[in-house]
Amino acid sequence: MSQRDSGAPMITGADMRKILINHVLRGAHKPPSHAACDKLARLVGQAGAFASISQSFRDAHAREERLADALETLAALLPEVRRGLDARNDALPTLDRLAAAVTAAQTQLWGAHKVPVKLPERWHDIAGRLAAEFREAMASTNPGLELGLSNTGPVARFIAAMTPIVTGEALTRDAIARHLQRAKRG
Repeated sequence: MSQRDSGAPMITGADMRKILINHVLRGAHKPPSHAACDKLARLVGQAGAFASISQSFRDAHAREERLADALETLAALLPEVRRGLDARNDALPTLDRLAAAVTAAQTQLWGAHKVPVKLPERWHDIAGRLAAEFREAMASTNPGLELGLSNTGPVARFIAAMTPIVTGEALTRDAIARHLQRAKRG
């Protein structure tokens, strides 16, 4: 596997094929075509990138919240500081500009939170898509193959093998199968 700039592993089609043969299919089915493995690898890479971006957004949001708290504290203190200064003090215009800048920063910061961004964060967010894409890939060399949602089947093994690459989470096949079965029931 190669490395993305973010340090997260990026899987190639050849890597995907090896994982499928050795850890997912275990000789029970033909592996997907090379093109299907390439497509799965791209999907996993994209999902990993989205998970990384999502984490960056969460980190940025936490910093914005700390900044908002600091601005709120400063906005509350400035009137007290101004009242404590003599009206002839040369610092008053600077203090007034600072107060206006704090108000503008607060307005801009609050406006940034109006459009929430929803990106995949955890394996639950991508499990259904991974399962569907895996089934499609398997159909490339196994026409008519029906893959169920058991914890011992290849779908759960595939998601268990891919999730650490995408989100860094290590999962049990039981948890994956339960989640997929619940999602299927609606």
